[in-house]
Amino acid sequence: MAAASAPETTQPRWPRWCRLDGSANWLFAKLALLLVPGFVIPASIGLWSLAALDMEAAHDRLTSRIGNAAGRVAAATRRIRDTGIGETAMRDAEQELLGTLLADQAVRCAELFSGRTRDRLSLVPPRIGCTGEAIDVSIELPLDGPDDDRVVVHLSTAEIALARQSRRELALIMLVGGLAIALGACWIGFHLIVGRPLESLLQAIRLSERSGEARLAPHRSNDEIGRITVAFNDMQTRMQADANRLRQAFLDLDRIYNITPALLCATDAAGVVTSVSDHWLTATGFARDDVLGRPLARFLPAAAAEVYESRVRAPLARGEAVVDVPLRLKRRDGTELDILLSGVDDRGPAAQGSSRLFVSTDISDLRSAERRLERLALTDPLCELPNRRGFLAHLHASPGRRPVGGMLDAVLFIDLDNFKWINDTYGHQVGDKLLLAAAGRLRSCVRPTDVIARLGGDEFAIICHGLQERATATRLADELIGRLAVPFDLDGVKACVSASIGIAFTDWENEEPDEVLRFADLAMYTAKQDGKNTHVVYNGAIGQKAVERARVRELIRDGLERDWFSLVYQPIIDARTGRIVGIEALLRLACPTGGPLGPERFIPIAEETGQIIELGHLALTRGVTDLLAVGQRHCSAGLYLAVNLSPRQLDDRLEEKLDAVLAEQPGLAGRLVLEITETMLLQRPDDVARRLHRLRDRGIRIALDDFGTGYSSLSHIQHFPVDIIKIDKSFIRQLSAGASSRLRPLAMIRATASLGQELGIDVVAEGVEEAATIELLRDCGIDLLQGYLFAMPMDRLSLDKWLAHRHAAACEAAHDPRVDVAADWTTQRPVLTG
Repeated sequence: MAAASAPETTQPRWPRWCRLDGSANWLFAKLALLLVPGFVIPASIGLWSLAALDMEAAHDRLTSRIGNAAGRVAAATRRIRDTGIGETAMRDAEQELLGTLLADQAVRCAELFSGRTRDRLSLVPPRIGCTGEAIDVSIELPLDGPDDDRVVVHLSTAEIALARQSRRELALIMLVGGLAIALGACWIGFHLIVGRPLESLLQAIRLSERSGEARLAPHRSNDEIGRITVAFNDMQTRMQADANRLRQAFLDLDRIYNITPALLCATDAAGVVTSVSDHWLTATGFARDDVLGRPLARFLPAAAAEVYESRVRAPLARGEAVVDVPLRLKRRDGTELDILLSGVDDRGPAAQGSSRLFVSTDISDLRSAERRLERLALTDPLCELPNRRGFLAHLHASPGRRPVGGMLDAVLFIDLDNFKWINDTYGHQVGDKLLLAAAGRLRSCVRPTDVIARLGGDEFAIICHGLQERATATRLADELIGRLAVPFDLDGVKACVSASIGIAFTDWENEEPDEVLRFADLAMYTAKQDGKNTHVVYNGAIGQKAVERARVRELIRDGLERDWFSLVYQPIIDARTGRIVGIEALLRLACPTGGPLGPERFIPIAEETGQIIELGHLALTRGVTDLLAVGQRHCSAGLYLAVNLSPRQLDDRLEEKLDAVLAEQPGLAGRLVLEITETMLLQRPDDVARRLHRLRDRGIRIALDDFGTGYSSLSHIQHFPVDIIKIDKSFIRQLSAGASSRLRPLAMIRATASLGQELGIDVVAEGVEEAATIELLRDCGIDLLQGYLFAMPMDRLSLDKWLAHRHAAACEAAHDPRVDVAADWTTQRPVLTG
């Protein structure tokens, strides 16, 4: 902090004692205006009074002097008369005596009058008398004697007037001299006591004004001026300290203002720039002189200038603050940067008028990143096509391009069949190449005005604008199916896929964009259910099926939460002995309001939604509990439980669940049978084989269900740990036909039974409903049977009763040789043969 310094001095041209500055002179002049009247008026009155008193004394002295002289003349005249001289001599003597009075300058003439006659006896000067003289005073003196003569002396006061004039002039000279002496003394005293300290004080003030720094006055005294100087110096020291703090604060503020990584500027009420920060200039490339004094709107593009007027200046004019208004700012090179502008109107008491302070945040990088992110968010990075979000955005924009003249828009939802198998078999690299190649083929089939997108996975979508007829979309679908059916050569890998396509038409009058895509998705799902490699046009029936599927999904969810699911069991019979060897657990859904729901309706939907996993755990847990209870009640320790297994259940969670069950019942492993389908073996075959072997290692048996349908292959039996083969019911039902019609199914059944005997695999015939088919199956070598002929699927209580009845029949057959071990399958009673 800089200390307050003493005032600078300059060498004066005149002696310092005779120098006063204008302020001191003016102060002295005011002092003199007060001093002179106060000195002159009393002195003048005093001198006048003294002169008047002196004039009275001079008059008295004059009259006394003349009176004395006249008295002596009157006495001499009396003495002359007493001598008795003649009349003439006496008159001459009287005349002479009167003449002596003229020796006094104040006497102008003198006369001697007779007391008796009142005549003038003598006159001086003779014959002239007082003619022409100014007579101011007359003195009359009687002569002692009987005649009462008197002497009259006429006087002039000119002497007194002259003396008075002289005295007045002297008094004036003394007055002026005294005044001059007083003024000089005052001036010297004022200069020494007031002027020089005041001059030092004023010089310190002037130097402080010129230099901007506090200067101290050097005067030191104990009088009032000294105390004022000390107070002034203290004030200057404090002001200097405050000024230093303010200066440092201003420097800090200016530094912060310029280094703040934000674009700062200020304008006046008219929008003219009054200050800008260095960062603002660096960001825009302008020089400070290019900006100051120019409207801020000049540095905004036209569109941004309109926003600035409406959303920035107008609110600020109303005294409202603006926050984060998006604008664009022009750079010197012509480019633009994105900013968020915030501003406030400063109308405080310290503000000179109204000023606007603005803070602009450069968000160009953020905007660029947002645009990149938006592009990434709307674009599939693999195929560089719009993704689902981008496609939906285009769909939402499509109503603005509503076709005219009866034209329609069509949305095609495309799913690549068999892509998952290729992706799992050959890896994701090959899968990505397949998707790229498929996208290329799709591009080659559509028009420039059409939009193609990859919705995710192996799903694509196309929107075709302005179609004259519906057949155009179906022809395009056929073309796409044909192009995609051509094998793909992916670096030596031949990949064959097909396409399931759903088509939805819209005129944008009654459908929302999201609904149109959903309709096309539902149609595609129907195409997959119809066998794939085809296209389906959406109609109301498909929508009703979708509604039904949604209802079933809700029923499954509610059924799991409210315990609406139950298990029913269907026995598996040994055809040679009639013994019950196992039971198959089947799930049923009983809705309190809608009645029972068959597995053919809810199992496929549970497979889609993943609810099948929870259903499978439910079936396994309850089935094991019921199996143990049945075995204990009916002494059926060898009875096994068959539970259907979904492909989605085959994971670590299933193994953990089985381990928990087997930990509680160690001897249960050999009595559990997990039924899988052949289609399940086609999905992730290596992983499926590995997991099935791990289940087999636990003692759990594996049954191949619905054998003979789908992709039947003997390699499945060779490579997978299969313990039981269940021939599909469709082959069993054909045995009820004519002899020629059942030749093929019998050959198939016989070959399967022979294969099972050779490999040590049990073979079960499902769907046995007629007694006539039993002998045919026995002839083929089939020993295990299952179907309605023996028992309908039944709940736990019904199974207990049924097993009790079968146990009683078996006991009767053992004690009566007339009873055939084969039962009457229609009545469920033993048949007597004897």
